[in-house]
Amino acid sequence: MKKLLFLIMCIAALALVACGGNEESAAEEREGFLTLSVSGMTCPRCESVVERELARVDGVISVSAYNRRNEVVIEHTPEADLDAIRRAIVLEGFTVN
Repeated sequence: MKKLLFLIMCIAALALVACGGNEESAAEEREGFLTLSVSGMTCPRCESVVERELARVDGVISVSAYNRRNEVVIEHTPEADLDAIRRAIVLEGFTVN
């Protein structure tokens, strides 16, 4: 069930980008989801590092990092500390735009 929800979230994120979502926006947030523009991810290993570190942040439910789009989509609880999410990315050497 969790994998299905995650898959639906990924499809929704892809649809947003395909439908001309605002790529200029550094962060987009809708209830329970946060999409960040992150530069410095150049390969699948970078994606894995970001996903692993964000999964450790309290309140993060799931993470999908996309190096080709310079984007990270985070599903989170209302209690999640969004600054902690951004800090975790920066501490790994990436830039949140």
